[in-house]
Amino acid sequence: MVFSPYVLLDAGNFTDKDTLQGRLKADALLRSFSLIQYDAVAFLERENSFSEDFFPPLLREYKTPALFGRSHSTVLKRDAFNINVSASPEKHIEGSLNILLTSLPVSEASLIKGWDVIITSSGEKLDGPLTVNNTIIVAGYPQGEKLGILTLRINSDGAAVISHSWQLLGIDTREDARVRD
Repeated sequence: MVFSPYVLLDAGNFTDKDTLQGRLKADALLRSFSLIQYDAVAFLERENSFSEDFFPPLLREYKTPALFGRSHSTVLKRDAFNINVSASPEKHIEGSLNILLTSLPVSEASLIKGWDVIITSSGEKLDGPLTVNNTIIVAGYPQGEKLGILTLRINSDGAAVISHSWQLLGIDTREDARVRD
């Protein structure tokens, strides 16, 4: 089932250490993000451990929309929605749907105000979304074993209705040959 409009995001910390194997993994993931057409990918602590010259050529080649820590955000236009996606708690935009990508633990992310959705890559497992001060908080599944699907619907009253599910990424998941290559 495909919902519209939709955005594909990665909340960062998707890499390993800056080793030969870590670089191969990072390259493969960035290529995959590009092929799948992710809308934004956060570069947080793990990605910041790589040398400064590693990512720029890959980002140019794969045209991966990257959000580097506290300095970048992007506004996505989807139907009648402006969706502000940022890795910086200071980059909230009034009048937009605001999504923050962070590595903060849930306990700290819940203290941030003004965001509609916060997605954390802290490594914590949350079975489903939490709502704190009108902010929906979800966590990426550790080790990328599952894909989180958060659905926000606006009902006729203008209120948001949320649902969340996990898509297991195992041997039963249909592969994209381009990503497999």
